Amino acid sequence: MSKIDDEQSQRLHVELVSKASDPLLQALYQRLDRNGKGPANIHRTLANSPHIFSRFIDYAHGLRSDADIAPADRELIILRVLERARGEYELSHHRIMAREVGLSDAMIRAVALPDYKGEGVFDDHQVLLLRFADDYVDGRGLTPEITDQLRHTFTDRQLIDIGLTMALYFGLAHLSSVIDIPLD
Repeated sequence: MSKIDDEQSQRLHVELVSKASDPLLQALYQRLDRNGKGPANIHRTLANSPHIFSRFIDYAHGLRSDADIAPADRELIILRVLERARGEYELSHHRIMAREVGLSDAMIRAVALPDYKGEGVFDDHQVLLLRFADDYVDGRGLTPEITDQLRHTFTDRQLIDIGLTMALYFGLAHLSSVIDIPLD
């Protein structure tokens, strides 16, 4: 397996679907309009596959609105996964969303650091979420200590909701590493 360094890294260019001629896309674009600005570039990119895009939006919005995770916890997890997976496109949006749900600028900065615990801005609950995100991104499973703490802190539903949230944003970070999605 060959490894590409950052200087050799390339991304595929796909067209941003600006005009939605398909009725399904028209409805999605109306739903995703950002105060008259139209849909975000990630959405315009994914619109190249309208039916999958439609189901993707339902999944993503379901995680945001129906998951049993506090919004600040959700955004903390998302930021850590995106920082670790180098998901710059999504980070540009989720840093703003994190502020909107109450994460401080110090927390948003600290979540990007390898030693976020040394910054002293996170409580034990948040450190547990960050450790869970780190283990998820590393893909080596969980230590018995983390497993025990997670089982005593979260319900089965919450663990699934957190896991699916991490999966979504880990996937988006990797998608944006191979498909060029211009920052909005």
